[in-house]
Amino acid sequence: MREFRPNTDWSGLDHSGLDDGHDGHREQHQQRAGDLLKQSLVSVPSVSQDRGGGRDEKYWERRRKNNLAAKKSRDTRRVRENQLRLRVLFLENANKVLREQMERKDLEIGDMRERLRGYEKDRNCQ
Repeated sequence: MREFRPNTDWSGLDHSGLDDGHDGHREQHQQRAGDLLKQSLVSVPSVSQDRGGGRDEKYWERRRKNNLAAKKSRDTRRVRENQLRLRVLFLENANKVLREQMERKDLEIGDMRERLRGYEKDRNCQ
């Protein structure tokens, strides 16, 4: 990866007159800043503009490998998400079954308590 460094010299930019209200100085500084900005916007040649077919082939080989890696990563993520969805469905179903069992047991315990109270009343009455 090439690093872009513009060939600009910021030392010539004098900020002293920008806020003093003198329009002539402000225009001069704006023009200098515009010139510096134009210098900094030097175009960096793209890979396809490079001379030599080897670089271009290397670029496209890297792109192909990157595309394959990205596809593999997406497919792996989809598989992982699908497995997670199945696990969530399984656990939700198991949770529902367990809640139903708990509800039945609670009802059964309630019935047994009522029967026990009935037996206790009969013993106390005798």
